[in-house]
Amino acid sequence: MGKTIINELTEASRDTSYHLEIRGKVSGMDLSDKRFGRLVAVDPYCVLGKHYKSKWICVCDCGNEAIIEAHNLLSGRTKSCGCSRYNIRTDPETRKKKRRAYSQTHKAEKAEYDTARYLENREERLKYAAAYNKKHAIKIAQRQAEYYLLHKMELLQHMAKDYKEHPSKYIARAAKRRALKAGALVNATPGQQDEVKEIYKSAREGLKVRCYLCGKLIPMGHRHVDHIIPLSRGGLHLPSNLAVACDKCNLHKSAKLPEEIGLLI
Repeated sequence: MGKTIINELTEASRDTSYHLEIRGKVSGMDLSDKRFGRLVAVDPYCVLGKHYKSKWICVCDCGNEAIIEAHNLLSGRTKSCGCSRYNIRTDPETRKKKRRAYSQTHKAEKAEYDTARYLENREERLKYAAAYNKKHAIKIAQRQAEYYLLHKMELLQHMAKDYKEHPSKYIARAAKRRALKAGALVNATPGQQDEVKEIYKSAREGLKVRCYLCGKLIPMGHRHVDHIIPLSRGGLHLPSNLAVACDKCNLHKSAKLPEEIGLLI
């Protein structure tokens, strides 16, 4: 409804005595200045006929005016001029809350639907995810770092609990990594093997060691020997592919190349 409803009323309908008469005949109660949700009833507005209904001119919190039937106001069926429905459709936070509530009440159906949709579009989704991660690598790394710092204790507790409950998973992972290292050292000369040992020793005992990714000095207990090209991606366990990184950078790098997380060495 527009803002000019009252202006369009006839002179008779604006008359105070007329309003009082209509209040008694039609509604049987005075709703003026009463609030119903976002609406405040101002004046009665009735069209008398064979099947007339009590209606009220209401002003909404958004500033619009609307003519609402009295029984809709009293029953709570109408609480705004229509702006609240529009806000629910357009407000991002409201839409997020509604989606979250729906997901909780329809968890099984949503999981089944999401699985079927993922399998149907798996290749396209993987390509999109790879392109997105490459384009926003720095932003993703920063977000992960912030999350880790905020939830560090929770994550460590979760990892400790998971290790106690599923030790075989971690043992298998360590065995796989040892196998990868052994495979990566097949063609290594004795000199190269000695160099590998020296790199690990300097990481443990060196006085001033800088992270090869961020360039900062690394305190004792926070040094990791990292494979620049990860073993899982064909990298070798040789001196040319080993460098010392701080624990923060190494954990964020994971099984990625330095350029994939926005860092160039």
